[in-house]
Amino acid sequence: MSFQSTMIGIVTNTKTKKPVNAAVLTSPDFVGSMMTTPRGMVILEVAGGTYDIVISHNHYVTKTVVDVVFPANKAFLLKFALTPKAKKIKGMVKLDIPAPIAGLEKACVEQATVKLLKNGLVVASQLSACDGSYSFENLEVGKYEVKSSILLGDAIYSKSSGGFSIEDEDEITMDMLVKTV
Repeated sequence: MSFQSTMIGIVTNTKTKKPVNAAVLTSPDFVGSMMTTPRGMVILEVAGGTYDIVISHNHYVTKTVVDVVFPANKAFLLKFALTPKAKKIKGMVKLDIPAPIAGLEKACVEQATVKLLKNGLVVASQLSACDGSYSFENLEVGKYEVKSSILLGDAIYSKSSGGFSIEDEDEITMDMLVKTV
């Protein structure tokens, strides 16, 4: 069986510009998949036509490129860039009481609202677990802020992390010591 079109693909990291090893290229338009080499290269042979290409990797945001034209009986070069994602922001919500009550000084707080903001917009929200823990996973590179709050009796306790950036880190720990407003 002869193939009519050959794509030589190169997949790189948008931040470092280095090759991405083990990225997987698939398409809903044909059967099978191809994986990039340590140099970020892949060769894909299919019949000439127009295809959607999906590029995925566990440490990067999945990218779909629509309507890629594979010219009949030709080889061509196509470059793809993947955006790295951090694996996780995690932490504990703890209570900071000005006049400590026995057993409650810096105690973990369950059911506190924890919000993750990116560029000032809430992108995820959850309640802290019974041990005060929270986590947000599979995040893109960017600038974030974590805010936590809880109503205890008639007092509101809250904390903002302030802005911080996620680059290529696998995990960031951001403990939140909530105080009365």
